[in-house]
Amino acid sequence: MRPQILKEDPKTKFTEIGTIMGQRWRALSAEEKKKYEDLASNDKIRFDQETVAYKSMKEEEAVREKEMEEEIQAQNAALTASHHEMNFAHNQLPPIGVHPAAFDQFPPFDPNPNSQLYYDPTQYHFS
Repeated sequence: MRPQILKEDPKTKFTEIGTIMGQRWRALSAEEKKKYEDLASNDKIRFDQETVAYKSMKEEEAVREKEMEEEIQAQNAALTASHHEMNFAHNQLPPIGVHPAAFDQFPPFDPNPNSQLYYDPTQYHFS
């Protein structure tokens, strides 16, 4: 409707276009208005259906995103635990060049670096 009004009079101001459209709407008969009201009603139904579908899609995306986030956190926790287990297992291995049977005679690994101030060769006893 706006392009038609501007085609009729290109100098029409924006505020005048609304006034002209209102006058033309009031001049329509009930049958002519019903055609446009039906179109508007159908468009509102379509809009409501699309809104419901969009909201449910967004909710499903949020659920999937939360599940993926929880899965990633679980994988990170498993990797961290496995990393700690590997470090623990590595610390339980004998030093290179030491026979594994002699490893039982070594003192256990102390993860605190401050407690290992010096190397005391007398603490190891080989038979």
